[in-house]
Amino acid sequence: RVRTFCQLHESGAVYLPDGRELHYVALGPKGASVVVYFHGMFSSAVSVLQLGHHKSARLIAFDRPGYGFSSPHSDEFSYESSIRDVEYALNELGVDRFSVVGWSSGGPYCLACAAVLQDRVQRVALISSDGPYSSPSFPQRLLQLHDRVFGSLLKIAVGRSLLSFVFLCLCSQVHWCFPLYRYSSFALMTQYEQDRFAAKWTGWFERQARHAMCRSYGGSFSDLLLERRDWGFRLEDVHCPVDIWHGDMDRAVSVEVANFLHSVLSRSVLHILPNVGHFAVLWDYWREIIESALTSS
Repeated sequence: RVRTFCQLHESGAVYLPDGRELHYVALGPKGASVVVYFHGMFSSAVSVLQLGHHKSARLIAFDRPGYGFSSPHSDEFSYESSIRDVEYALNELGVDRFSVVGWSSGGPYCLACAAVLQDRVQRVALISSDGPYSSPSFPQRLLQLHDRVFGSLLKIAVGRSLLSFVFLCLCSQVHWCFPLYRYSSFALMTQYEQDRFAAKWTGWFERQARHAMCRSYGGSFSDLLLERRDWGFRLEDVHCPVDIWHGDMDRAVSVEVANFLHSVLSRSVLHILPNVGHFAVLWDYWREIIESALTSS
């Protein structure tokens, strides 16, 4: 069952079989080729509204469980269970075949979608994507680089100390969390991104982040945990074309992660963007990336 909230763009909720709601935003002409966007950690579906539509694409973005207006995930959550939610929602919305685009923590969801729904996903675009950090073949030095950025947050999220308890209590209060998130994201930006952020993207950042956190930080912590577990699917099962977009000045996810994904994904094309950081890939190359996702295999 689908409930629609807005008519300017399409915004609504799909009721899943277990009673949970999956909130979505859609824009672009109905009947056009569908591109499903998987947002990043601490982000949300509404981010597509400022990233913009494409005249030849129907963009659909979902708030993952625990983000925005979507219900929390079920007790047994995984990449595959999230993709099954998306599969059900797309069936309800009348979508058959589609391409997928994912930024940062949304990248693994794209790959899961391509592996689980092989007969429906036409093409994948990964933007500044995280990698399979728990994989035995993943280089340990890259894992150590990732731990320098997110290791402390991961320990707090899964810990049982008093510090963990206090931190998680604060995370239930959005007005406490948002300044911390904004500061930490700003620290990961290049100087160019900081300048662009101040000039243009402050509103986008605040809208999509506040929507993501309007109930809790649960979805973000789920993403953080899933990235460090076994993903539950094989990258070798991704058979469709994959475009990998990554900036060589990314401070959040090393460009070497993109090189690793390229080495494993047999039908991938690697786009290394010079003097570009984690955020600018999304901001400055969005239209080009959507056009690549619309390219037939």
